[in-house]
Amino acid sequence: MNAIHKTIIGQSHIHQNKPSQDASFSRYDDHYGIIAVADGHGSSRYFRSDRGSIFAIQAIEKVFTFIAEKYTYNDIKNNLNMINHIKKTVLTYWSDFVDQDLKIHGISDEAWTNCVKASFAKEDLTIEELHTEISKLKANHATNPYKTYGTTCLAALMTDEYYILLKIGDGLLSTFNTDHQHHIFQVEDDEGPHGGTDSLCTFDAYDHMYIQVEKMDQDLGVFMCTDGVSEALSKNEYLFANIKNIINAYQTFSDHDMDEALHEWLFAISQNSLAKDDASLALLLSDLNQF
Repeated sequence: MNAIHKTIIGQSHIHQNKPSQDASFSRYDDHYGIIAVADGHGSSRYFRSDRGSIFAIQAIEKVFTFIAEKYTYNDIKNNLNMINHIKKTVLTYWSDFVDQDLKIHGISDEAWTNCVKASFAKEDLTIEELHTEISKLKANHATNPYKTYGTTCLAALMTDEYYILLKIGDGLLSTFNTDHQHHIFQVEDDEGPHGGTDSLCTFDAYDHMYIQVEKMDQDLGVFMCTDGVSEALSKNEYLFANIKNIINAYQTFSDHDMDEALHEWLFAISQNSLAKDDASLALLLSDLNQF
């Protein structure tokens, strides 16, 4: 197994003095590998989404590590109860991380005020209007305390026997063979009935988290990226060609040089896009030398 990942902060966030709201992760050994990317929502209402994306990565690592070390393909294949359990456990871990964070770092009145002011940046609110909007926001938070941490998540687990793909929200997730023939993991829709991008923070997150389990019958690669990458390129073919170049570099570069190369590539992609958003990618290969 081989895996790499990288996240860069977009110029739009640097200019707005905002943190990177993306997160990425990879880990592998001789028997299994895990990769994940998460994209915290960018609007002011989700002002802790940078933490939410990190919590999503942490939840994936815990759940997929447990699965890889405990379950065989026969345990999982065609097992709807197992698939449902994976979804529930990812959501449970993520919400627990959020609960712990809120317990330690409660949201101050100043934070709520800043959120409202950012939401109405083009309007001059009176003091009364400001207090009204803050009250609405607090009421909304009381109903759904996870919304402030909203994030998408894409993840993959690969073992010697099987692989699992997981997706909630936007971004691109693709598997490919040694001939670099790609198959994009398509879901019904990455936008739920609530109108926005599907997210771990919504009440219908369970229904809009999609999981696929397949047997490993050939050498395989898995690539994923946040929309800061996928939406910056006009055609998937451009992205797939770049994936091949990334693998070629991975085969020859040192770890340090590879990390720098990924940073430069992601930065260039983000800079040339309209949004200049944060950008993340992760790559998982069954055997680097076969590609």
